[in-house]
Amino acid sequence: MGESATRAGAGQPVAGTELTLYKMPQTVIAMKRAICPLWIVGLCLWGALWGCQPQAEPPIMSAPAVRPPEDAIRIAGASAATPLMRHLVRRFAAASPGRPIVVEAPLGNQGALQALEAGVVDAALVALPAGRSRPPGGIEVATTPIGVIASSGVPSRTMSPSELASILRDEAGNWPGGHRRRVLLRPEFDPAQRLIGELDVDLGAALEEAHRRHTWPVYHEDEAWRDALKRAEGAIAIADLGSVHQLALPVRTIKSTDSETWGELVLWLIPRRQAQRRLYGLMDFIKSPEARSMVIEMGYGRR
Repeated sequence: MGESATRAGAGQPVAGTELTLYKMPQTVIAMKRAICPLWIVGLCLWGALWGCQPQAEPPIMSAPAVRPPEDAIRIAGASAATPLMRHLVRRFAAASPGRPIVVEAPLGNQGALQALEAGVVDAALVALPAGRSRPPGGIEVATTPIGVIASSGVPSRTMSPSELASILRDEAGNWPGGHRRRVLLRPEFDPAQRLIGELDVDLGAALEEAHRRHTWPVYHEDEAWRDALKRAEGAIAIADLGSVHQLALPVRTIKSTDSETWGELVLWLIPRRQAQRRLYGLMDFIKSPEARSMVIEMGYGRR
């Protein structure tokens, strides 16, 4: 561009250099000079206010779950047998340290037998009604009576199967004294409930209906079930009395009017054929007088 002089003004080229610059109008310059300090002050205020806001806490990293060694012996089964088996394993491991033994969370009879067949566990704990034949390869761990247990607010000392069926159907109204009759159920596969359901056709049907219609709450975890029994007034439950003793439940038993007891379960340990050699030591301990004494002290029986 040539050297010709130009009039200074908005949007006019300025000569005297090889580059053509754009001369900003004086009004725009004045506006920027006024706005910049305000913008800086606003930014500072925003930063101060943001710093006062409660910030989200960083996530708390939980410790990784401790996984048992790959060569550990794994045992799982019925909830009625799990607490006792853990005590027996703990005593055996203290006296005969060696390969670790892990007693898994309860799977129920059927779940344990399926896991055994699939090779997921080395031994299954099953709870079968007394009088059933010994399962192949199984050794008896203990026996435990079945009972109807009551929390505070339940005045009854005896109960017939028909009365229990009526309560399960929520047809019985309140207890004398005003507390509502209620039932705290365990899962359908619970061996104690299944055994009581076999005592009477109508009682078995009432149990099935209670689960199907969700008449009463179902507790899968021992701790939650125990806490509910402590809090709920007027509640009854069906359970093996060995587990009740282990959980230190503040309950009493209700006797059956039709028989001396509601029934009895036999707890069996069934080893996987390929794992029998690894379980010989534990199986011998379970048969020992020491283990028998432990079983009786813990509220179970031994035939």
